[in-house]
Order: sequence, then C-alpha cells, then structure tokens
Amino acid sequence: MTTPVVLTGDTTMFGTAQNNTQTDNFLVYGAGNTIVEGGGNLVVNGGDSNEYGWDTNTTIDLGDALQVTDQINLDGSQNDISGGVLVDSAVSIDLTGLGSGGSGHNAVSLDNEQGTTVLKMTGKFNDVTLNGDATNTIATGGGYATVSVSTPGDGYYGYTTSIKLGGGHNTVTGGDESFTIKGANGHNTIALGDGNNSITLKGADNTISVWGGTNFITAGSGADAVSILGEGGTDNQNWTYNPNNPQSGPPTDTVDLAGSADAVAATYENVVINGSGTTGNAKINLGGGNNTVDLGGDLNAILLGNGSNNVALTGNDNTVTVTDATGAGTDNVTVGNGTGDVISLAYAEATVAGSTTGTTTITQASASKNIVTINLPVGVGLISVGNGNDVITANGDGSNIVAGNGNDTVTANGNGTSITLGNGADAVIANGNAAIVVAGNGSDNVTANGLGASVTLGNGNDTVAANGNGAVVTLGGGNDIVNANGIGAVVTAGSGNDTVNANGAGAGVTLGNGNDIVNANGGSTVTLGYGNDTVSATGAGSSVSITAIASSSDTVTVGSNYNVNITSGVDQISAFADGSVTLNGAQLNSNVLFAGNNNMAFIGTDSSVNLALNPSGSAESITVQADNGNTYGGVVGISDFNTSDLLVLNGLVGGMNGQALNSFTEVLDNMTGGPTSDTLHLAGGGSIVFSADTPFTASEFQFGNQTGHI
Repeated sequence: MTTPVVLTGDTTMFGTAQNNTQTDNFLVYGAGNTIVEGGGNLVVNGGDSNEYGWDTNTTIDLGDALQVTDQINLDGSQNDISGGVLVDSAVSIDLTGLGSGGSGHNAVSLDNEQGTTVLKMTGKFNDVTLNGDATNTIATGGGYATVSVSTPGDGYYGYTTSIKLGGGHNTVTGGDESFTIKGANGHNTIALGDGNNSITLKGADNTISVWGGTNFITAGSGADAVSILGEGGTDNQNWTYNPNNPQSGPPTDTVDLAGSADAVAATYENVVINGSGTTGNAKINLGGGNNTVDLGGDLNAILLGNGSNNVALTGNDNTVTVTDATGAGTDNVTVGNGTGDVISLAYAEATVAGSTTGTTTITQASASKNIVTINLPVGVGLISVGNGNDVITANGDGSNIVAGNGNDTVTANGNGTSITLGNGADAVIANGNAAIVVAGNGSDNVTANGLGASVTLGNGNDTVAANGNGAVVTLGGGNDIVNANGIGAVVTAGSGNDTVNANGAGAGVTLGNGNDIVNANGGSTVTLGYGNDTVSATGAGSSVSITAIASSSDTVTVGSNYNVNITSGVDQISAFADGSVTLNGAQLNSNVLFAGNNNMAFIGTDSSVNLALNPSGSAESITVQADNGNTYGGVVGISDFNTSDLLVLNGLVGGMNGQALNSFTEVLDNMTGGPTSDTLHLAGGGSIVFSADTPFTASEFQFGNQTGHI
C-alpha cells in the first residue's frame, strides 16, 4: 500500500487513483479536512496528534467508481461521507467516536449499486442514506439516528440490509429489500416495503410499518404499534399476484408483543401474534388472513376478518369481534380464567372454549347457518348464536343460551340456566336447578333433572327427562317420551302417541289426542284427549280425565281416593277404593273392576259397561242415568252386587211397562230372571244385568230425576 497522504486540518485533497487497480491512502488529523476521490480504491484513517488534535468534521466524497474497495475509519464526530455512483463496490466505514469532540452527528449518503456497504457508527444523531439494490450492514450508534435505505416500493427484491440500532428515538425507512433490524431502546419508527423482514426492538413506544412479505417482528416492551399494509402498501383485503414479486399466496407475519397498550393492524396477511406475556389493553385489527392471536392481560380488543383465526386469551374483559359478513371463515377462541370476555362472531363458524369460571358473552348473527361449538365447562355463558348444528357447553350458574334453527347440542348444568333454541333436533342437558329450556319444532332430547326445571318444546317426537321436583314440561304435537318423576311435576303435550312417567306426588299430566301411555302413581291429575290410552295412577288421590271418542280404547288403573272421568270409547278401568268412576258413552266391552270398598260408578249417555264389584267389599254405589228423553240404550252389567251396595236409577223408564222407575215395585215390574242373571229392562232398548240370581231388597235401590250427560 502506498504511503498515506497526511491532512492536518482545513485541508482539501483530491485522490489520484482512477480505477480499481489504483488506491489512494489518506491519514487525517485535526478538523475540517476534505477528501475527493477520483475513481479508484480509497483508504482513509483518522487519528490524533498532539499538534493538530483529533480528526473531526471530515468530509469525504467517494465519487463515481466501479468495483472499488473503500475503507474509511474516522474517530471524531460531525463527519460527512457521500459519493456519486458506485457500482459493485465494497465500502467499509467505521466512525469510532474516539475523538475529543465526542461522537455522533455523522452523515453518510451513498449509492453503491449491487455493492456491499458496511457502516459502523457511534454516538447520537447520525444520518444514513443508502441505496437498496445492495447488501448493507449498518450500526447506527447511540440513538436518534435516521436511516433511509431506498424507499418502500423501490422493487429491489432479493437484496438484504442488516441494521443494528443503538439507543432510542431512531427512524428507519426501507424499501422492498429484506431487512434485519435489531436493538434500540424505544421510541423508534420503522417503515419498510415488501421484503421479508426480521425486526427485533427493545423498549416501548416503537412504531413499525411493513408491506407485503414474510415478516418476523418483536415490537418491544409495550405501547408499540405494528402495521402490516399488504403488498405495495395498499389496504386491500385480498391478496393479488404480483409478477415482479412472485408469491404463492398471502405471506405469514409473526409479531411478538410484550407489555401493555400494543397495537397491531394488518390487511390480508396471515398474522401470528405471540403476546402471552402482554399485560393488556392491546388493540389488534387484522384483515382477511388466517390469523393466530395469543394475548395475556385484560381489556384487549381483537378485530378479525373473514379468515380462519385462532385466538387465545387469559385475562378479563377482552373483546373479540369477527367482521366475517359471509361466513367464509372458521374461528377458534380460547378464554382463560378471566371474566367479562365478549366474543362477536358475525356469520363465521367458530369454536369457543375456556376454563373461566366467570361470564363470557358470545354472539353470532341470527341468520348465520355456520356451526358454533362452545365449551365453558365451569363458566357462565351469555350465548346467542344463529342457525346451524351448534354444540354448546356452559355449566356456570345463570348461563343464558339462545340458538337459531339447527340440530343443536347444549350442556348447561349450572343453576338458573336459560336455553332458547329454534327448530331442529336438539339435544339438551340442563341439570341445574331452575333451568329453563325452550325449543321450536323438531325431535328434541332434553334432560333437566334439577329442581324447578321448565321445558317448553314445539312439535316433534321429543324425549324429556325432568325428574327434579317442580318440573314443568310443555310439548307440542308429536310422539313424546317424558320422565318427570319429581314431586309436583306438570307435563302438558299436544296430539301424538305420548309416553309419560310422572310418579312423584302431585304430578299433573295433560295430553292431547293420541295413543298415550301414562304412569303417574303419586297422587296425580291426568287429562287426556281421545286415542288408545293406558294410564296407571295408583297413588292416593289421583284424578284421570279422558275426552274419548267411540273408537277410543282406554285402560286406566287407579288406587284409592281416585276420580276417573271418561267420555266415550271402550274403557278398561281397575280401581281400588274410596273413589269414583264416571263414564259417558262407554262402548260395548268396557269394563270396570272395583278391588276395594266405597267405590262409586256414574254411568250415563247410553254407556255399555261391565261393573265387577269386590265380592267381599261393601258400600259400592252405582248410578245409571237416562238421557234427556228418559231412555237408555246401553247395557250395564253388574257382578257381585249385594245388600250393602246401592244402585241409583236417575230418570229411567221401564222397558216392559213404560213406567218411570221411581220405586222398588217398578224395578221388580221391569225385571226378568234367569238361571245365572237378572235383567232390568229399560226404555230405549238398554238394560241393567245382574250377574247373580239373588233376592233384591228395596234398600239396594235409590231413585232420582236427573237426565242427560252425567
């Protein structure tokens, strides 16, 4: 190397090297030196001398050159290094800041096309301007640096720039190259183009903006703002192919957050946000990409587009809002142990889960046909979702669940749960006390075994288990199956072939028309429409009322202190004691069996019925009543009628002499005997047939004037 030319201050020197085979070599002392290179290689070293002092305020112009190697090492501050156009050159600049004038306030401005530039600076307030179509390595110093490496949109894809920032309050502007930026201690502003960038910052209040590309960003320690604007810096919500920057699809960006009050905004990119260490108040606004968001702390606000998103939250009072207007996306949201989270899904399909014991509010647009799966196994859910085959678990007390049409599956075992569903084949488990279940038409399956459950379902073949005390079950038409065996159960259903088990004390069962089967043996009230019904109500004090028609075929079994009232049909009744059976319009082959004492039978409207009295019983009372014309067309058979029993004849006329049956004499005058039975003939063609040929006494008969329906 040639002997260096020495500059001692306020000196201007011109290099003599003309190309990359020649080298100029300078040694500078003192302040205010200027070097102008002529096109060759350049070596400049600064230093200190006792006579001239440290180099400072040095100005260097690298000129125009091709494939040169420049090496500049200066010690002072306020240096200015620039050049014309360098091509494919290797430039190394080290501004050490060792001089007595301190460090910083340096300015470097170079255009080294397709070259390599390595720049190391110390101190504050350094200013760097480099071209983007090169490989650049930059260390800026102690803060307040301004770095510009081309500008966003320059199209220099494939080039790389590495920047190490010192201190804080730095500003970096970059183009479409791929940047690696590290360091800094807060209050930095980074704005880059479409490259694949890696940005790692420290401190708080950093502002980072990138365009399209795959970016890895560590934003800082809080109050940081990250903007991912899409290719070309546009705010388009959809990715489009760019032949100048070929990608197979939207890029994926990764953003690491810490601290509180961070903000991230993106358009169509896939964004992964790692913020489990954040402490809350983050504002996340993402577009139509497939995003993953993990945040700690409270009061975070997340806005998502129509992609498939994954969100994990741990704190309280967070909000997740999906703006998916078409239901194109599928979202997964996990809430932690906090409370007060609000999740709005628009039309998206979603899965929401969490271990929170607090309250989570979840909504989906009412007209959405997408499925929502919600699992809050110990939490309170305030849930409103649209149509679809939704799966919901919310076991905390006071959950409120509303779902639209669809085959929904709901589990909610907390007390005071309210569940409202639309049409569909729904499956519901609500075992907490005071559960309220309301569903539309469909074949629903509901289990609600807590105290005071209320189940209201529409038409359909429903299955209900509500065995807690005080259950109220109301069903529409359909072939329903109900088990409600708690005390005071109330079951109401429309037409259909229903099966009801309600054996707790004081049950009430009201069913419409159909072939019903009822077991209500705890002293119950059963009211049925017409059909082929089978009723067991053997508990004391039961009441059975059936509005039958002639084609009905009903079978009723009751215990003591009962009341049975059937309007028509072929009736089979078994009763024990101390009750009454009222039959109007009973058809041939109807039978009543009294197994105990003190039973009463009221027979009217031309009923045909066989009454089997207890052979060893007593005080049985039978009333047979004529129609309004004092006629009777049915056949009443009575077996085991004895002297302790009573037959009341109301408004009847003898069929043999046409006289009113108002005395024992008139009874005998219209009676014919036989080898095994006696027959009392009635006007209208009916009769009362006693199955044994035994003497009658006047005390066994009583007479009245009442007629018509009994």
